[in-house]
Parts: sequence; structure tokens; C-alpha cells
Amino acid sequence: MLMFHKSIQPESWNGGYLTVCLTLAMGLFLLVGCQSSDQTGVPLVARVNDQMITIAEFYRECDRRMADGFTSSQADTAEISRIRQEVLDQLIEEKLILSAARRTGIEVSSHELDAAIASVKGDYPGDSFQQAIIDRYVDYDQWKESLRQRLILQKTVSRLVSGRMKISQEEIAEYYQKHLTMFDLPEQVQVKEITCPSMEIAQRIHDKLVEANRNEKDSIKVDLQIPGLEVHNLGLLSRDRLPPQCREAVKGLSAGGVSQPMEYIYGVHLFLVEAVQPPRRQPLTEVRDSILKVLHDEKGKQAYQEWIKDLSMQAAIKINREVFNFQ
Repeated sequence: MLMFHKSIQPESWNGGYLTVCLTLAMGLFLLVGCQSSDQTGVPLVARVNDQMITIAEFYRECDRRMADGFTSSQADTAEISRIRQEVLDQLIEEKLILSAARRTGIEVSSHELDAAIASVKGDYPGDSFQQAIIDRYVDYDQWKESLRQRLILQKTVSRLVSGRMKISQEEIAEYYQKHLTMFDLPEQVQVKEITCPSMEIAQRIHDKLVEANRNEKDSIKVDLQIPGLEVHNLGLLSRDRLPPQCREAVKGLSAGGVSQPMEYIYGVHLFLVEAVQPPRRQPLTEVRDSILKVLHDEKGKQAYQEWIKDLSMQAAIKINREVFNFQ
């Protein structure tokens, strides 16, 4: 299945710009008087300003939505109606954004489009990309145009919504003070896993590490450059996040402590506790960027909803109910 989520999400916040349905705005839409076809006679489902939603585009998107979830034989009438309405809402939302892009002169260059295509292709080994196009779109040019439009949607939202948001240092500090417990870290341990080819070697390494710790030497400097020995840093983790066998092995060990050799299917293992970090609260300087991202996500979603609502209030949106309701 051909997916685009990594390539077209707005960079400024998590969650797509198509996650907000126009259920509120739909009540404001003009439902009568929609021209039933374009100048070439192609049937229209709706018109959004100068943007048209053809019946072919509408049913193509409905088919894709059905293919993503279940076969048509599995969907009842109510489910099909729900999907059709969601697709219409989505397409209207897209056309609103495309109209805004046209008014503000936002476009996607051939270089940007080629880079996006290369990024999508990179997710598919061998010839599987071409097969995915055939399975999902049939026509490569149709897929390429769809990607181009989605890139325009992304750029428009990024420039007209997320790019204009400002978050002050005071807001970040206020969020930090209101959520202090979120930044409390439990005791964490830095653990190194040592895999030995035999119990004899494991015991010898164990004894050297214990001796180094007893003499208050740096146990990390004990020579571990032995043929067949594998050493892996497990990172700085709270004890409850350690792998089960490691968690039990280092239970009660302080910095410099080493577990007894334990034999597993892949060799004999030792776990060396290199450091222990006591419970602490992360300072604001350490979490400022993560708070900024949270606030940007929250503000971005709210700003996007308000922006879409404003676009819909100002737009000429007409739906051809006769075509839309046709089964």
C-alpha cells in the first residue's frame, strides 16, 4: 500500500492538516445551485471557490478509503455513507487550502517534487514502488499530481498557519511550573552487557571487575578486549525499563557492581553497572525544547481549526446533492 505520511506531514506540529473535519462548517455550506458539471461536461460533486471536486475524484478517494479499511462487501450502508461524508469533508478541506495557496502564490517547484518522489521511492525495495503505483493508482502521472497537491497543502499550512505562531519563553516557563511532576525522573542506571564465549572466561572477567571495584578503581577500565567477547551499552535507563534478565541481575547493585555470570542460549552474560543516577527533577533548561514542541502542537491544532473555519466562512462552497447522494 502506497503511503505518504512521512513525506507530507506539516513539519511544525504532529498530526496531519486533514485531521479536522468540517462538521461545524458544513452547516454553513450552500447546498443548492451547484453547477452540475464543469465546462467539459465532467460531473461535479462540489465546487469550492474556483476549485472543483469531480465525481471521478470523489469516487477514486472513496475507493482508496475503502481499500484501506475493508472490502466493499464488508461495509454496510451506514458505514459507506459515513465514509462518503468523510471523503467529501476531506476534499472540501483540501480545496479550501488549495484556494488559499493560489491566492497567496504558494507553489511546489519541480525540484521539491522530485525530492519528495525520491523520498517515497526510498521506502520501497527493488521494483515494489512501481507495483504499488499500479495497485493503488494505476497511473503514475495521476499519483505524481496527487503528491504535488499534497506538498502544496503541506507548504500552505506550514507558511500560513504554523509559520506564524509565536511561543514566548514565559509560556514555556509557565507550562513547566504547571507540570513539574512530568519532569521527575526515577533512579536510572547505566548498564553494560558483557557476553562471554564460556563460563570460565565470564568468571575471570567477573573476578577482575569485582577486584577493581573493591579497590575503588575504575572498573570500566578493566581490559575487555578479549577474543569472542561482546560488549553492549544498554544506555541510561530506569530499572523498570531494563530487560527482565538484566533487571533481576543488577538488583541492588550500586555503581561499579557486576552480576554473577549467567548462562543463556547465546553465551554467558555479565551485567556491569557503570553509574547510578539518583532520582531527580529535570531543570527547565533540559526540557525547554520538548515543552516548545508540545506547545507548538497544541497551538498548531487550534490555529489550524480556526484558520479552516475562517476559510470556509469566506468561501463559496456549493455541493451537488443530487450527485453526492447517488448510490
